[in-house]
Amino acid sequence: MKDKPDSTRTYDAEGFKRRAACICLKKDSSSWQVLMVNSSKRPHKWIFPGGGVEPGEKSSYAAIREAGEEAGVIGKLQKYLGQFEVPNVVRKHRTEVFLMLVHNELPQWDESESMGRQRKWFTIEEARKHLHDRKAHQVAYLESMTM
Repeated sequence: MKDKPDSTRTYDAEGFKRRAACICLKKDSSSWQVLMVNSSKRPHKWIFPGGGVEPGEKSSYAAIREAGEEAGVIGKLQKYLGQFEVPNVVRKHRTEVFLMLVHNELPQWDESESMGRQRKWFTIEEARKHLHDRKAHQVAYLESMTM
């Protein structure tokens, strides 16, 4: 993810960037749908909303904030799914991931206007397929869910 001009990165004791993300869900007819946003670096790729934890911010608040900024959704966190690491020395970060039940979708939001960010609902299997080619580590987020 691109750094925002006014963002301050925070790091844990081991030097990992602190991040937070949400798997945003809604029930559509009889199946669960998961929300993804297009990547800021590769707009044709779909990822989960998430970003850096700001100084003094709880990771749960960061996850809610990022879902609002990147996807324009409002919801309630249902549970903590865990902490995930990217196994890459160059992009060393740990992401705390939460499950959010969406109850409101804004027609316009911060990054839809400033960056042209788009959101789209997928089945869980479709989301899995989109992640395998670029964000395979995010597949672990889906695997940690229990419905």
